[in-house]
Amino acid sequence: MSPVDVDAAPATFRPTSDLSQETLDYFGGDDLRARVFFDKYALRDPRGRVLETVPPQMWRRIAREIASVEPTAAKQAEWEEKFYWLLEDFRFIPGGRIMHGAGNPKRVTLLNCFPAGTPVLTKRGFLPIQHVLPGDEVLTHRNRFKLVTHVMERETEEPLVELAVFYLGDQSIRCTPNHRFYAYDPSGSTRWVRADELTKGHYVKVDRITETIPLAELDLLDYLDGGGLEEDGSVYTAMPYVGGNGAVGVKETRRVKRRVALDEQFGRWLGFFVAEGGVTDNSVYFTLSKDEPHLAREIAGLTQSVFGLDASIQERADQPRHWMRVYVHSRVLVRFLRMFFDGRTESHEKQVPQWFLRMPQSIQKAFVGAVFAGDGVISEKSVGLFLANPGLIRQIYTILFRLNVVASVRWEGMLRYTKHRGMWINVGTQPYADAIKAWIRGDFAVESTLVEVDKNYFYKVLDGDLFIKVKQVTYAAAEIQTVYDLAVEDDHSFTVCWLGAHNCYVIPVRDDSIESIFDWMREAARTYSLGGGVGTDLSVLRPRGAPVNNAARSSTGSVSFMELFSLTTGTIGQSGRRGALMITIADSHPDVLDFVKVKRNLTKVRYANISVRVSDEFMRAVESDREFPLGFANEHAEVSRMIRARDLWSELIKGARDYAEPGLIFWDQIKYWSTSEYNGMGVITTNPCSEIPLEPYGNCCLGNVNMACFVSDPFGAQPRVDWERLEPALRAATRFLDNVLDYNADKHPLPAQKAASLKSRRIGVGFTGLGDMLIKLGLKYDTDEAVGFVDQLFERIKNVVYDESVNLACEKGVFPAYDADKHLAGRFVATLQPPVLERIRRHGLRNVALLTVPPVGSGAALAGVTSGIEPIFDRAYVRRSESLSQETFKVYHPLVREYMARFEVEREEDLPLFFVTAHQIKPEMRVKMQAAIQKHIDHSISSTVNLPRDATLEDVERVYLLAWKLGAKGITVYRESSREGILITEEQAAAQSASATPVVEERRAATPRPRPKVTAGRTERVETPRGRIYVVVNEDEWGVCEVFVHSLDVEAEGVGRLASLALRGGIDPREVIEQLWRVQSKEVAFDRSSSGTVVRVTTIAQAVALALGRALYGEDFRPDKEFPRADVLPAPVNHVRQQTLKFAPNAGVASGSEPIPEVGIARPTNGEAAGNSDHSARMEFIGICPDCGAQLVHENGCAHCPSCGYSKC
Repeated sequence: MSPVDVDAAPATFRPTSDLSQETLDYFGGDDLRARVFFDKYALRDPRGRVLETVPPQMWRRIAREIASVEPTAAKQAEWEEKFYWLLEDFRFIPGGRIMHGAGNPKRVTLLNCFPAGTPVLTKRGFLPIQHVLPGDEVLTHRNRFKLVTHVMERETEEPLVELAVFYLGDQSIRCTPNHRFYAYDPSGSTRWVRADELTKGHYVKVDRITETIPLAELDLLDYLDGGGLEEDGSVYTAMPYVGGNGAVGVKETRRVKRRVALDEQFGRWLGFFVAEGGVTDNSVYFTLSKDEPHLAREIAGLTQSVFGLDASIQERADQPRHWMRVYVHSRVLVRFLRMFFDGRTESHEKQVPQWFLRMPQSIQKAFVGAVFAGDGVISEKSVGLFLANPGLIRQIYTILFRLNVVASVRWEGMLRYTKHRGMWINVGTQPYADAIKAWIRGDFAVESTLVEVDKNYFYKVLDGDLFIKVKQVTYAAAEIQTVYDLAVEDDHSFTVCWLGAHNCYVIPVRDDSIESIFDWMREAARTYSLGGGVGTDLSVLRPRGAPVNNAARSSTGSVSFMELFSLTTGTIGQSGRRGALMITIADSHPDVLDFVKVKRNLTKVRYANISVRVSDEFMRAVESDREFPLGFANEHAEVSRMIRARDLWSELIKGARDYAEPGLIFWDQIKYWSTSEYNGMGVITTNPCSEIPLEPYGNCCLGNVNMACFVSDPFGAQPRVDWERLEPALRAATRFLDNVLDYNADKHPLPAQKAASLKSRRIGVGFTGLGDMLIKLGLKYDTDEAVGFVDQLFERIKNVVYDESVNLACEKGVFPAYDADKHLAGRFVATLQPPVLERIRRHGLRNVALLTVPPVGSGAALAGVTSGIEPIFDRAYVRRSESLSQETFKVYHPLVREYMARFEVEREEDLPLFFVTAHQIKPEMRVKMQAAIQKHIDHSISSTVNLPRDATLEDVERVYLLAWKLGAKGITVYRESSREGILITEEQAAAQSASATPVVEERRAATPRPRPKVTAGRTERVETPRGRIYVVVNEDEWGVCEVFVHSLDVEAEGVGRLASLALRGGIDPREVIEQLWRVQSKEVAFDRSSSGTVVRVTTIAQAVALALGRALYGEDFRPDKEFPRADVLPAPVNHVRQQTLKFAPNAGVASGSEPIPEVGIARPTNGEAAGNSDHSARMEFIGICPDCGAQLVHENGCAHCPSCGYSKC
């Protein structure tokens, strides 16, 4: 086999659009689960290619990454396997950001980058960083090659750090200030140090190749392109010829050994060729000084020994008595060398194959000795080498480091006898120079050892590794440029210019000032950009009408800033997902009534959840129908007034019933049971879905135990909870999330978030699949028996998890802010069993709080179980086909499908009573279940009480009052159809369909309107997977009338012609956009609009839809982010004349408008307003899934999509 084959090509990864059959097969054909995994959690490279096709690959990645923070290699290996077991079969479902982020530095290394051109050492050699691809292997700080999983790039205009170290001459390294290098610290330790923190007292590690490839010989037949012949162990070529008399003969070349041993002789011969050799069409030659006859004789002897070829030594004809040449006449050898050197045999371009950098050291010693013998400068104390071939110099320099030789390298200008700029290698330290001299003499047994010599202050040797002293650290001038970073598996580092480089919440509004508000926006934007969500409380801001110290007479109030916060959230996103935001306000704030009503305008605060922090005092005032004081006071303003408590209460109830917001947070309950009300950990608001109350800059670390996995003998005679596996899972989950805190410590967007996270070590062991567990146990969700069972279940869970936190405290230490007396005085801790309490007294806790019930959303859909503590929402869902027909089909909940198949049940009506759904359960029972669990949860619970569409205000009020009285910390209700577009039951769908059956009227066929002689429009260049295309969108006086597509792909023209036909035939352009966007492929391209908005495009049809959408809605049109449903897109605006277009829904002539012959479009009249509506309002209805355009379900305190798995939370 040719050594070129040793380095296999980068792995072939799957493009991202179409669902992998391998993925679908793994999930047993369950399209929803497979799609959730494939689209949301499978690891991808920046080009969108899938690196993980089945969950075991994801589980292994997550387990390895989270175990990596364990202190020893043995512990890491042990916990990687235990975490894998925990994750396997979805026993434990980490928070979505953990599943997506662990081992995926895409969101955490975005700022740590190098500019284009920075050389990175790969198995393909030194490559400019922008040319490194996922699948390449790079040298890491552990002196081994590891796989690149991602290549990231971004634009920056920040000044870059320029790092210069000794021995690399003028080879300075430029990088962003916070990129880290592995360095020896002046304090005497080795660690990763930011570039802008390096000083002249640091020494940076040199990475060296230690791997050796097991390659024993070369087969010259592999280098002859199939044109070689073999005979008696030799290889030759033959060519027919015609003689002068017409006779036909065959001319054979000289025989050459077929198999060439890769040994010291080959290495030496190769070194001489690199230094002194060249080729013609028929010969190989070596040019030597007349003073080097001994080298000429050695080369001739090596040629015979290695290849079996004779060589001749001749004086050079054009310069006799000065130069001599060694000639080897062999076309086979010429062909071998040209292929061996990849066609580059000139002196300024020769480079050895990259696999040669990993050959046995004895062969490399022979090679280095010959190169220095041929082209070196030898003196008593040093050796040097100059070549007008920088690429080859870098290879030799890399080999010298591998051979434990410390050398320096520097650029040189073009010398008199060269046309190419050259580089010098100089070895000036005696032990290393002596080793090279021995290799020049042919003594390859001599070893070089890294040692520190007297009076040398420029390098250090630590544990066999070389560290070179920093020369200087400066800043380059700021300029706009593209910078890059790599994600590398396992070692998370790569080699740049021989040096080791690392690869890559609640935010309070602090005070009542405009500066604080904009500080919040900056910090929130940074958090969103790195995948985080944010919660904040407005109660610190002065109310509407309060005096201000600026040009305004009075404050616009706290509510006026909600839209600003919301737009920040909607604008900044990561991985195509908007940030998540929870805004709260105290019930006593004077703006609370405005707050409660703000989202009744569907165009306002579209990117935030809102909740009111309700006090016990307010609830008692409601019960007794008393007045309730509102007030605000700080050094700038003081406002107070009284309101009737039930007036505010009525607005809260109305908002919940009719608009599904705001939610209620029973704040006194939260503070009363909080375990963190000391040492600066007091909670001030909640995370975006309200299941975690948080301190300033506190953050969530969530994962969910899948309760459905822990039932023995499900549906059997004696089903039971499988505690033999559940308890180990709970303990492993606690350690897993505690490890996440350390794994994520340096990845927080803000330093304050890191500090808060490590100070309290707050985690949230959550739960999902409870509804499925009860069904497997034969318990009906809405029974006192089920509530009592769940109460006992979570009592035991609570004690197991707290006991494990004690174990972690014994092993790793208590959380930094722990105070035994204050913590043990907490009311929740007092509910633990006496043995656990005693252990806490003796050893403390690792985590300030441990338990929660978050909305699981996509994670539950991925696992195929009920979400959180919810019952089954519905036994079956109606899903829409992705085909043009948009047909619908029924999909059963996985456990329903499993039961029906196992017990041969054919009709849903024949299912047992314990298959009860959310809509069949009385609201009071939902509240009782939540309250029973809340007793054993130190944080809070995100859950939704689903109400029928005919629920009254009194029904909502009963739910709220019961939740407060039973000790719930918060409550969310959702009345069916309280927001437009929510999923409806199958029966209601059928009834609506029947009532909406249209009366069949005779209709004439629509015919395309004539194309006018002159149209106005725009031409846009769009990137597609098939190359760049140009899309022309033209408009006549009635609107968009035609689309032209210019492309090398001739079928693209057909897309434009059919789109034009539809548009001129009266078809709403929104329908055209939707249908074209539904055409997807396996390929991906990214197109950037003139405003900088980047859109993912998979087909030419999608490119046409994109261009059409931009023409109608502007440059920020994002069909890949918000699915372009025709019935959701706003009415288009004619961008040429800014006239509102009207489209008749049935292709008939609109009443009261001037008809266009044979076309169902209304001509705009002179009195119509021009584009003054809010076009984005309908795009943001809660009922529409932004990923697939289907309708959303509201459960577990969050909206999610049963069709594709999208989750708003």
